[in-house]
Amino acid sequence: MSRPPLSAGSFLSLFILALISLPGMPVQAQRRSPPVLVRRVIDGDSIDVATMGRVNLRGIAAPGPGSRGEAAKPIARVAQERLSGLLANRWVRLEFEDDTDRSGRSAYVFLDDGRFVNAWMLREGLARASPQSGLRRSRELLAAESEARSSRRGIWAESHRP
Repeated sequence: MSRPPLSAGSFLSLFILALISLPGMPVQAQRRSPPVLVRRVIDGDSIDVATMGRVNLRGIAAPGPGSRGEAAKPIARVAQERLSGLLANRWVRLEFEDDTDRSGRSAYVFLDDGRFVNAWMLREGLARASPQSGLRRSRELLAAESEARSSRRGIWAESHRP
């Protein structure tokens, strides 16, 4: 008994499924949410998402208004304003490390053009990397922070050094 030939669409679907199932192949697309709306930016490392509520940007820590010393307050305001200009009332995709992130509300944030917002905040010197061990994107985050340090941007500028 012979099987009917696969349609081009079925073949393509099976091929893609096989590719993403291979060991060592990136599965980031599977971990990203459908587009979600950012209602507002809470501070330099937290956003309010329409369907989820508060979501913390994974692997970064922006200065808060109550951070050490008076020097932290202006940069905290700048971090919140810049993130707000980038994300407020925009659709983003959230990428989770694992299922515990979904309930803990900690995610990597991506714009529709693919820009990685967490790394962008670090590259601009508006946050510090705070990756826990074993994070998939820790190297990328640390490299972004290093770029800001060497360029003396944001918190790494002489006037903002702790």
